[in-house]
Amino acid sequence: MLRVAFSILQLALVTGIVLMGLSIYRKQATIDEAATSTPPPAVEQASARTPSDQPRPFANYQIIARRDLFRTPRDAKPGPTAIDVDALKPTDLKLKLWGTITGEDGMTRAVIEDQTKRKQAFYRAGEEVSSAKVKMILREKVILSVEGEDQILEIQKPSSVASGTTARPAAARSPRASRPRQVAPSREPGAQARRAVRVKLSRLGTISEDPEDWSTYAAAAPFKGDDGSSGLILNRITPSSPLRRLGMRNGDVILNINEEPIGSLEDIIITLTELSAGDAMQLNFKRRGRERRLDFKFE
Repeated sequence: MLRVAFSILQLALVTGIVLMGLSIYRKQATIDEAATSTPPPAVEQASARTPSDQPRPFANYQIIARRDLFRTPRDAKPGPTAIDVDALKPTDLKLKLWGTITGEDGMTRAVIEDQTKRKQAFYRAGEEVSSAKVKMILREKVILSVEGEDQILEIQKPSSVASGTTARPAAARSPRASRPRQVAPSREPGAQARRAVRVKLSRLGTISEDPEDWSTYAAAAPFKGDDGSSGLILNRITPSSPLRRLGMRNGDVILNINEEPIGSLEDIIITLTELSAGDAMQLNFKRRGRERRLDFKFE
């Protein structure tokens, strides 16, 4: 009886070992089959794509966005606010506008003097002068932003009546006023300046022969007027400059000399260095928007 039980136990053990072996064999066969099987159709299509089938970068579709073929709504951007120049308050800052240069390609500038520091310089829109910021440069006027408020700085116009003088009433005039008198013929603006001014060459001082020193006499920048005139606008004229001794002021625009156009400060200095006794020189310039002329006779 014991032998029969032992035989049954051996048979059960052998059967378990066989079943376990079959299970291990099936698992290994499944793994091998998965490793050697072909990829799914979707994977095959992805691996078989040619470079032309690959997705294109987003930059290739920018032309569609620029042309707005699909009328895509966009957020409206606020445009520049219109400024009523006539309604602006004149600035109370100690500033003086000598001239403006209006043009394209970044040539719009203004010659402004800080009277507190007694300093003059060229300024562009966005730059700061004193406690204000240059907001906009127009012809003969500049819009300043002072603590968030727009103010205007204009070129001072010459007064037609001399300050401190008043006209006397007709009843208070002396009897001589009623007598006929000769009246000087009317002259066009600037005609008085056409009389030759005699100047000694020694008055111009010693002009350096080194071009690098000429920038110490003054600063100059190209000028293009709205009326088509062109020349050089002067700034930072030093007291010892020959230009100062010829009567030039900051903000003056040299149009031409002896009817010859001027392209740089060097052209002016070279003309002055070539002067000799007996020479004449005609200087055409613009001051505060008005064209003027000076004739010199050098001795």
